Amino acid sequence: WGAGGGVYPSVDLAGSVGRYGNDLTAGTSGEAHINEARATLSVTMNLFDGFAKYAGISKARLAAQEVRYQINELKLSLSTELHNTYLDFQVSVENLDVARVAISQAEENLRITDAGFAEGVETATDVLDAVLFLSRARQNLVNARSRVFLDWFRLLRMVEEI
Repeated sequence: WGAGGGVYPSVDLAGSVGRYGNDLTAGTSGEAHINEARATLSVTMNLFDGFAKYAGISKARLAAQEVRYQINELKLSLSTELHNTYLDFQVSVENLDVARVAISQAEENLRITDAGFAEGVETATDVLDAVLFLSRARQNLVNARSRVFLDWFRLLRMVEEI
């Protein structure tokens, strides 16, 4: 097929030279020998390829279109993932604000319960419950901060990859 890819005809030229004779014994002379020279010219041309060329072009166009669709799908997927990651970051920041408010509420609850215990209105169990609520609020604050940092770095990583 060569560089033309089956579009151009191919031309082959072959030649041969030979000597023939009736002498079966080596080295005897005097017998008649025939010298022969041949030249062959061959031209090959594909008149009909069964629409293989057009099918190949059509297949290549479909493959290019498939790649375009895949690129578009990837763009949409990345855009959606980036948007969702940004929303996760916003939610984690809001959760951090809620955790901070919960700390101040738990501290106030402990202060009121402590004062009530000093007056004899609250029991030791109530004070322990208030301490437990403050500990949970502090743990929730640590978790909320960790989530903010995690979502922030996920967002940075996505932006750096784009």
